[in-house]
Amino acid sequence: SKLAWLGTMSFVVVCVGQTACAMSPYVMGTRSMDGSDSIMMGFQVAGFIASSVALYNVFVVEYTFHRYLDRSSPLLKFMSVKILVSLSFFQRGLLVILQQGNKLMPEVLQRIVGYVPLFGDIINMTEVQLHLFYPACILYECFLTTCLHFWAWG
Repeated sequence: SKLAWLGTMSFVVVCVGQTACAMSPYVMGTRSMDGSDSIMMGFQVAGFIASSVALYNVFVVEYTFHRYLDRSSPLLKFMSVKILVSLSFFQRGLLVILQQGNKLMPEVLQRIVGYVPLFGDIINMTEVQLHLFYPACILYECFLTTCLHFWAWG
């Protein structure tokens, strides 16, 4: 019980802290984000850890109570929760890691990756394109997860 609350509360605290840090220049009227990159990166890392703890809690609950929940088909229900938790920090981090890894590859491999349909386009997005693509991707994933959740609980 305490482990579940620790994961949930750490996730909520990190999300609220990151939102407050991102909104503070607009609320304070400065509109300047100078020096906040390291703070936001710290929140990103903390969010990744909090998401990991929250996903671990979901796995523990699923494994511990599987025999009690077996009658209610828990697979799709837990799958939809895992997808929603992973949306917060894992996917954004994965996109950034893939982009940075692509920049470290030799030029020949970068061109080969660029020719891979969809994947090459996503890996080679500019920062602005990524900031537009990621929320759109989350909207589609939330819609599909909602359909999955509706079907699992229907």
